[in-house]
Amino acid sequence: MTKPNQTQKVALITGAAKRLGRSIALHLGQEGYFCWIHYNTSHSEAQETLKLLKKLGGQGKIIQADQSSYPQVQRACRLILKNTPGIDCLVNNVGIYTKGPLEEFSPLQFESIIQTNLLGPYFWIRELHAHLNKNACIINLGYTGLQRSWADTQATAYTISKLGMHQLTLAWASSLASRNIRVNTISPGQLENSIDLPKNLKKAIPMKRAGTLNEIIGLVDFLLSKQASYITGQNIEVAGGYMMKLI
Repeated sequence: MTKPNQTQKVALITGAAKRLGRSIALHLGQEGYFCWIHYNTSHSEAQETLKLLKKLGGQGKIIQADQSSYPQVQRACRLILKNTPGIDCLVNNVGIYTKGPLEEFSPLQFESIIQTNLLGPYFWIRELHAHLNKNACIINLGYTGLQRSWADTQATAYTISKLGMHQLTLAWASSLASRNIRVNTISPGQLENSIDLPKNLKKAIPMKRAGTLNEIIGLVDFLLSKQASYITGQNIEVAGGYMMKLI
């Protein structure tokens, strides 16, 4: 099926070709959503996600765009809206994470991270907010510790981009509240598939283990539920106490 039916809810998950984005797309597909599976360069992985989604009984379609480019996001949104009457869930999952000493970090790398991680979510919401259905939900993916002020000299651009994205969460939550559209941030800590998982989890994390993808998906489920109908503009950490003592 290439189009949702008239009563089916619709979700767009950015960066859904693999990892957490794939898991969220597969879960929402099983919950009955028609899923737009966004990717940039991971075409074969996106096709695999769609194949898995259909195998699980879900429905969806892949959509390509480099979200650091406003014209590309505009093009993708036009295609989505041509085939979709409205959006019920937007998950801004894409996040480039590159570490390196601030003094040696290239301007092009810095710019790319800001463009993708901060401007990208703004572009998607900017183009789709007028087409969000009543009671729709926007979920932005942050990182644990984003509301604390500290000097991150190894992932400075990433930190700035996620701090800025939560400011977008707050601003859009305020702007869209009158339409009963809620906007929240989920901030994972160290997950089982994190690329920089600490060697000593028991020492680094108070709950002494990494988080699971299902624990993030459980919060996505909650934010989409009627039980969360009065929750907006929040940053919710799923981290087992990771970075809890950071000042």
